[in-house]
Amino acid sequence: MENIKRKLEVYEILFRKYGPVASSCNITELSWLLKVSERHVQTVIKRLVNAGWVEWEATPGRSKKAKLKCLKEPIEACYDCVLNVVDSGNTDSVLNILSFGGRNASIELKKYLLHSNKTVPRSVCMPFHRKIGSLLPYKAICRTERYLVTQIFQRLVSIENDIICPDLAHYWESDLSATQWRFYLRSGVVCHDGNPLTAKDVVRCLIKLIASSYWHSLYLNLTEITSISEECVEITLSEGDFHLPRLLARSEASIYPTHLSTDRIVGSGPFQVEVLSPRMIRLGRFDHYVLILPLLERVDLWVYEEWAKDKVCAQNQLILSFPEKTVTYKSKYHSLFMIIKKQGSNLNSSNLVTYENNNECKALADTFFPSQTRQEVLYGDYHYQADTTLCSILEESDRLYSRLAFLSLYPFKNQMVKETDHGFFLNKVSEIKNTPDLAQAVKELQRLYDWLQQIGVIDIVKKDSFELITSESLKEIRMNGFGWCDLAKLWIVND
Repeated sequence: MENIKRKLEVYEILFRKYGPVASSCNITELSWLLKVSERHVQTVIKRLVNAGWVEWEATPGRSKKAKLKCLKEPIEACYDCVLNVVDSGNTDSVLNILSFGGRNASIELKKYLLHSNKTVPRSVCMPFHRKIGSLLPYKAICRTERYLVTQIFQRLVSIENDIICPDLAHYWESDLSATQWRFYLRSGVVCHDGNPLTAKDVVRCLIKLIASSYWHSLYLNLTEITSISEECVEITLSEGDFHLPRLLARSEASIYPTHLSTDRIVGSGPFQVEVLSPRMIRLGRFDHYVLILPLLERVDLWVYEEWAKDKVCAQNQLILSFPEKTVTYKSKYHSLFMIIKKQGSNLNSSNLVTYENNNECKALADTFFPSQTRQEVLYGDYHYQADTTLCSILEESDRLYSRLAFLSLYPFKNQMVKETDHGFFLNKVSEIKNTPDLAQAVKELQRLYDWLQQIGVIDIVKKDSFELITSESLKEIRMNGFGWCDLAKLWIVND
């Protein structure tokens, strides 16, 4: 493989010596300048000519002068190389290329993002501090991964500020007991690869959730899912749930085609994955999106771990350039951090404490459990056997089902000494789902959380809200419970 960084460094040496004007030189001079053999000089010049960086007019004879002209600034040549590797998906080499000539890769990456956004006028950058995990809907557990899934895929319905909105389904209805539901699908929905998305895909995806070892406890109420026509799906529940659409609006309930894979992320949402690599994810506007087309053409998420030093976990960025005037938005949705322990136990008696792999949980673990054995676990991993757990819940734009989901996913039975308490807990969860009025259901859910605190199973120790820092030129910012916003609604004011 060609050493792009070395080629840029060689070109920069020539540029510094001769500048962007036609100059006279010979092979011997270049050999001395580049510290290579005269024979290798010919190879170097040929590569630079083929790259379009120099013009070379040789004159026969070893010591004869030739005409050399550098055609572009070294940094422009660098950006061309970066663009080529990004378009090919080989983004692992980006930081290495940008560091040519001893440059600081972090600073140069920011400069490149500014250059890139000017090249594509309707594009936005998301600087990020860690590598993105799986974007398969049923495997995306962490906050930003779940958010990206909502931008790439569609669900039967979506949630915006606690309000249910049509998505794949344009209409839905239930019987009086809320045990039989029908969702009527839009016609003509196509995936990013041009294949149709059908009622059979909906059935298959939801059945997969029921069979999932992780999601089963949340979706086990769905006893039968059938496609009664090409544009209608019927769902039967074992017990009434007037808020089923809220469950089906969650990220993991996204609908996808059969040929989805780790290396081929194909949805039907407003943005399609154009580049998927450890260092960079590019989302491009999907021009056949069935709802309103995004105004942005492109969103680039760049990963550079060094940014983690300056980043607050509850703070995200959407930028157009570095530096720029920014606006800070604060979410009305929260992260709840809690300690979960066995009923009646004392925090000081905990032998093993698990905490989620984020800065907040790590700091809280240091504060509350300075002398205990502590084990870091993945966000959302509730199956590690420990005396005490320090974990968090995201409200994800839906205060009801985000908290209900946690009560189903976490194995609370292990924390409750009395069987009667666990029975009461399960009955309350069912009653909340079977409460038609949303406001009343939210109140009942809060009472259930209060009760869990009263019996000593949970202790909510911190409540945090997200901040989103954006360019002041970005408009229609509506923060959601993921700490981001709907990319499909953004637009840019060009001064």
